[in-house]
Amino acid sequence: MANTFTKIASTTTSNAVSTVVFSSIPQTYTDLIVLVSARWNQNQESSPWSSYQIQFNGDSGSNYGSTYGYGLGASGSGGARGTSQPGTQPGWLASSATSANVFGNSRLYIPNYTNSHYKQIIGEGHTPNNTTTAINSISAGSWKNTASINSITFIYAGAPSNLWAAQSTFTLYGI
Repeated sequence: MANTFTKIASTTTSNAVSTVVFSSIPQTYTDLIVLVSARWNQNQESSPWSSYQIQFNGDSGSNYGSTYGYGLGASGSGGARGTSQPGTQPGWLASSATSANVFGNSRLYIPNYTNSHYKQIIGEGHTPNNTTTAINSISAGSWKNTASINSITFIYAGAPSNLWAAQSTFTLYGI
């Protein structure tokens, strides 16, 4: 039998919020996919994009790691970095410095979210812009915990005062 995507939950912010949470995730699937179309309503950085983090089961400790690579606009510049923060960093999204009404897009793949091993996260993202500052990113992260994932929280990776802008959409699928 072929695996299929089943929508578990979806939320679209009606106003600016600091976090988005999927809770009570069913334990009946093998893998999870999350699609994000979002932007920040504030800009704490000088760039038109900014990173975000995800946390599992309310764990805001140092049990996360991520490595990512990115490419910037027409210049072809980019880089890679590893992080150890209170959440894994799966990519970048549009900030308020991005062209008006531009939302960044990100896709996360979380395999084997119910098994008793450390959890892996694979992410990719794209934030278009009318300038040479568009960004494409890929990432690999881990949550060093053997518990099944039953909730996912989306937060800003920098200053906690940044808010998800109205009309940001998050959709969770089970496979």
